[in-house]
Amino acid sequence: MEKVVAIIPALEDMNAGPIDLTRLFCGRPLIFWTLDALEQCSKVKQIIVATNSDAAAASLFRMEFSKMAIYRTEAPDVVTYERTEVLLLEYLRQSRLANEDIFMLVDYTFPLHTSTQFGEALDLMHSIGAFSLFSAVRNRHFCWTHDGISISYNYRKRPSKEEQHKELLETEGFYISKVGSFIANINRLSGKIAVYEMPSYTAFQLRDPLDWKIGEFLMHQYRIDHSREEGFGRVKLVVSDVDGVMTDGSMYYTEKGDEIKRFHTYDGMAFGLIREQGIKTAIITSEDTQMVNSRAKKLKIDYLYQGRRHGGKLAAIQDICEKEGISLSDVVYIGDDINCREALSAVGFAFCPANALPDILALPNIIYLETKGGSGVVREVYEKYLRPSFE
Repeated sequence: MEKVVAIIPALEDMNAGPIDLTRLFCGRPLIFWTLDALEQCSKVKQIIVATNSDAAAASLFRMEFSKMAIYRTEAPDVVTYERTEVLLLEYLRQSRLANEDIFMLVDYTFPLHTSTQFGEALDLMHSIGAFSLFSAVRNRHFCWTHDGISISYNYRKRPSKEEQHKELLETEGFYISKVGSFIANINRLSGKIAVYEMPSYTAFQLRDPLDWKIGEFLMHQYRIDHSREEGFGRVKLVVSDVDGVMTDGSMYYTEKGDEIKRFHTYDGMAFGLIREQGIKTAIITSEDTQMVNSRAKKLKIDYLYQGRRHGGKLAAIQDICEKEGISLSDVVYIGDDINCREALSAVGFAFCPANALPDILALPNIIYLETKGGSGVVREVYEKYLRPSFE
């Protein structure tokens, strides 16, 4: 059986500047969505991210995908179609892939692809004995040249509904090819070519700033796991760390040496709104101060655990779960530092502020927030994930 390897170019363009693969998109780094879809596709055995960027490589190393490996290419060049072919040839020649093995060329700026679609495309190529394949969508438009010449139809005899839209548009989202066929032709499309038709929304590519807003809407409509979104309805406990989450992590001292923490009123309101939904609340922190005790009392927090270090945060959550008769899968935990890692990895819904430590940002189950610590992190969790839809 041939091996299937996915290749994702993440090249820094000397004309366009730094690449944006780690820019947040729907709470995750942009490239996460492509990596996640390929990781979940059982037919794909390895994912190669090819990059010439030190910053990109450093960010990728922190992402925990079992199939992923990073390939460093040194040629800093303008990113073009030809440059991609050269990169593919460079990688394939040094790899141990056989001629009958298959590679997928995937563009991470098309985040709406799913593991099911990747699998179906591979099945299609195999079933018809094709040497290569490209993703396509139905052409819903009539095409003209700038000179006023119609290309795709005869405007003197406008086609019926049944006759319209027979053409397919190559999306450039992904290609599949046999290794040997590509090396022989130095072209991602060669030999017998299969066309995998996809829903029109999958052709949406992130290029301009406005694309991100439109893309996030489409992601929530079609790609993001709706069962997971609906799962927030089962949340029975919301737990937050203090320093770096409810505060900005800074330490303030008076002239007398007393420590002061700055809390945000947005979080105070959020805890109240969460409590009104019948969801229990908790604060768990490694520090032990009267100040946090007073804050928790003012906010009417159900559970407060202080001085919890070295696994103590998860133990505290488990203690609450036992008292309330709930599961860890019903728990939201918001943390930002390495002493939160164990708890974040164990709960059903793990969140971190925008400025969390890299080790936390790299957790595979983490949901990134746009808010920084001390600026209303808990409120963002409520507004985006816990607020009743009828409000």
